[in-house]
Amino acid sequence: MPNGIIYQRLTMTDDIVNPIPPKKRANTRKRLVAGTADLIRRKGLNATSLRDVVGHVEASRGAIPHHFPGGKHQLLVEAVQFAGEQVSVPLGQVLESQGSVRGLASFMTQWGKMLEDSQFDAGCPILVAAVDVAAKTAGVEAGGRRT
Repeated sequence: MPNGIIYQRLTMTDDIVNPIPPKKRANTRKRLVAGTADLIRRKGLNATSLRDVVGHVEASRGAIPHHFPGGKHQLLVEAVQFAGEQVSVPLGQVLESQGSVRGLASFMTQWGKMLEDSQFDAGCPILVAAVDVAAKTAGVEAGGRRT
């Protein structure tokens, strides 16, 4: 069994001995980022745990330190950047194709549908992250009490 432990450590850190194809590994990283963004928009930045993330995307707990050596902070930063791209790219396209007023109205209609489809359980991860950071900076807990 000790050899199995050594092999597991090697497969997590050394691409040469890793039997998982590179495409599958890259896919895991993308799933972790997208899944984290989804959890942020549902639970908030501070309430999103690494355990929640790996459960949400069905990844091993070792996948986070493997793909994100900077830990939770790196994963959260990349998830918020990913979420920003998921909003800014379609918004830019619709504004370019429909003009400012019609494009923004169309985008807001799509955003409203997304909110309704989630039964208002999932909002904008960027806004949620900003509110969480501002609340933490101000020393306010989720219940509105000062820390």
